[in-house]
Amino acid sequence: MHRNPALSRNAPEAVRHPGWPGLLGACLALAVLPAAPAQAGVGDDFGTRDPAVCLLRYDPAKGAPALAQAARYFICDTEKVGDMGASMVLVDEVRLSIDAKGRAYDPKADDFAIHADPALPVYPISGDFRLYQCGRKTSAEWMADPGHACRYEEYFRRSGLCWKNLGGEWHCAIPYHVKPTRSVHSVAPPRPGDYLATGADPFAKLGGSPAKPTPAKRRKSHR
Repeated sequence: MHRNPALSRNAPEAVRHPGWPGLLGACLALAVLPAAPAQAGVGDDFGTRDPAVCLLRYDPAKGAPALAQAARYFICDTEKVGDMGASMVLVDEVRLSIDAKGRAYDPKADDFAIHADPALPVYPISGDFRLYQCGRKTSAEWMADPGHACRYEEYFRRSGLCWKNLGGEWHCAIPYHVKPTRSVHSVAPPRPGDYLATGADPFAKLGGSPAKPTPAKRRKSHR
């Protein structure tokens, strides 16, 4: 076993699933830590779009983030190359709500809100989303069915937070459990621009999606 750096100090250690080497098994995973900006084109190694990156995180200066802002921060904090480079984590079908009133930061209940400024309110969020884990093109899953080396799990009515860190940057996270037995396997990754359940692109007003355009791949229906 190894410790995933995205887990808080109080979370149990990650367990690899033998059928998915390099991907998290049934464990507590947190869409939390701000990672270094993803290198453009990193998705090519997985046959996926690049993970979303939020380079500017200072808006709003006061009060709660708007829904579109919360969605962007949540997506950017969730999407990443994970498990020491073995998997690409992406989301789509995101639908969020936010409590604009906010509440005081609780160091025990909110310990996943890494580097949160305790002097500022935090804003509870609730949401649905579909989380993908995609293996590299060198993985057995890709070799068996090129372009369909992903699995996904759907999460509904999950609770999390948006908060400002000590540097004044916004982050939004929803804790989730990854359970391979509830996952849909051997699927294509989400397409560029596919983020929200409404079909809108939350990055469109910022000059376009942060995802690198890639040719559309055939998708299998699992609904």
